[in-house]
Amino acid sequence: MSPTPAYINLANEIFSYLDRGNTGILVPETLSQFLDDMGYAPKDNYWKNGSMANLTVTNPSLQVLAERDHALNLIFSAFSVEHHLLPRPSAGLTPTMPAVTRKGFIDLTSMEILTEPTPQWGYFVQLLRRYNLPSYQRWGELPRSVLPPIPQQAMVDRIANAVAAFTQKANAEKAQVTQAQKELADLRQAQVNTMMGAQIAHQATLESIRQRAFMTTLNSINFQP
Repeated sequence: MSPTPAYINLANEIFSYLDRGNTGILVPETLSQFLDDMGYAPKDNYWKNGSMANLTVTNPSLQVLAERDHALNLIFSAFSVEHHLLPRPSAGLTPTMPAVTRKGFIDLTSMEILTEPTPQWGYFVQLLRRYNLPSYQRWGELPRSVLPPIPQQAMVDRIANAVAAFTQKANAEKAQVTQAQKELADLRQAQVNTMMGAQIAHQATLESIRQRAFMTTLNSINFQP
């Protein structure tokens, strides 16, 4: 099921409201603020919950931002949400920050509506009231009949399959990270063992030299009867 013209118009209004610079994309922080404004709990904000950091932290580190960006990019890729990868300011030139396009935003929110129409209706009522968009000024409160009465099973199945694929990929990446960390720890331990072995051998060599020097000194002494 494709989004209706009425919903596309509404989603376009919301996107334009969020895209104050008319860039045609929303960076993760802006998308996250949209989810907050919708009334999503922090644990359901799919950018914030992309890292193990405190969900309410107001000034995340570059490491936390990288984890959240990576997780959001996996979600966009799993659900075929149109986006661009951009360099994150102050984090180098590598494009790792996923920025959703207008089309991607419409598709993403449409999928959520088709999966959970009743909760999404409540979120949109709150959002339109907060943003006071032209559509809200025209319609007032969003009628429940605007959204589907029940979840669309085809979309529910698609989401479930995508979530399974996303989870599998995330677990595989986690296993790779764990293996890499183990290999790094083993390498460091081997380096420590090598250094300790070298130090012990060096001390043994010094001790052997001292012993030979001592014996040479003793042998060179001319004892008187």
